[in-house]
Amino acid sequence: MLYHIVIIIIFAVLAYAVVVLFRKFTIIQKRRKERQLKESEFMNELVSGGDLKPFKIKGEIVRVQTDGVGVKFKIDSQVQESALKSFMNNIQISE
Repeated sequence: MLYHIVIIIIFAVLAYAVVVLFRKFTIIQKRRKERQLKESEFMNELVSGGDLKPFKIKGEIVRVQTDGVGVKFKIDSQVQESALKSFMNNIQISE
């Protein structure tokens, strides 16, 4: 009988340890995703003003707020720069 009680206690302790570790793992994953949102680089497809052909440009999220995000683009060529300028001239910022 004592043997069964000891086994039950060991399983209870192990189950508790698994629950605690799972919660910590979940918290770590959540923090990692938040960090990746803020620090990650992304590829953003934009359509420039009169040109319907999308283009790709690298960017980095530098600010995250409830009303939007701030993006710092990494421009590799003059073509990307002119397409981005054309796109920015044609968008409307809503407040």
